[in-house]
Amino acid sequence: MEIKLYNEKNDKVIYKVGVPFNRGSYGIIYKITDDKCFKYFYLGNVAEMLDVMKDIRDLDLDNFYKIYDFLFDNNGDFCGYTMKYYQDNNIDIMTMPMDYTIDNLRRIANSVKKLSDNQISVIDLKEHNIIMDENNITVIDVDLYTRSNCSHDYLSEINIDALYRMFINLCYYTLSKKHFTTIDDTTYLTELFNYKEDVDTLCKKLAKYKYPIDYIYECRKKY
Repeated sequence: MEIKLYNEKNDKVIYKVGVPFNRGSYGIIYKITDDKCFKYFYLGNVAEMLDVMKDIRDLDLDNFYKIYDFLFDNNGDFCGYTMKYYQDNNIDIMTMPMDYTIDNLRRIANSVKKLSDNQISVIDLKEHNIIMDENNITVIDVDLYTRSNCSHDYLSEINIDALYRMFINLCYYTLSKKHFTTIDDTTYLTELFNYKEDVDTLCKKLAKYKYPIDYIYECRKKY
């Protein structure tokens, strides 16, 4: 199948696509080269996403996926974009060295701060919107990030809360998939990733453990 669109320079581009390899909230994702993919929106009313996504692309955030070209139909309506392709290596974060979690948490938190400083809400920063390899946790799919009218301090707080909840859910999902869980594990993780604590304080707590799962084992023994 051929999809004919126009880039930001109004040059016509044609993508020959086959079966999509993934779907997002609003669109279908096709791989077009070994290191590039293309998201084509199948739902309308996505024009409001464009300005925020342009800002995110221009910020060149650490540990966020690289967005390349925005694409438009023959009416000039925003209908898709190209981005870097990332291979998910099915990493078990609970048994990776704790430095992996700390380093990625710090880098993503720095990017979230930049987004807060630009009044962007990370509404869709969730565990199913990341790709993990041996070195990096990469945030993908910022389509639903929005411009916020709330105060900077409040926005910063809810954005950090979203980041911490992403790590809570990622750790719990990994426990349930690769190890085993107890009914209290979510509580333990919520106590660890306390949104009222700044990133430096959290990282000091994390650094006491060799692996994230060691924290869970300690809590289970204690309680």
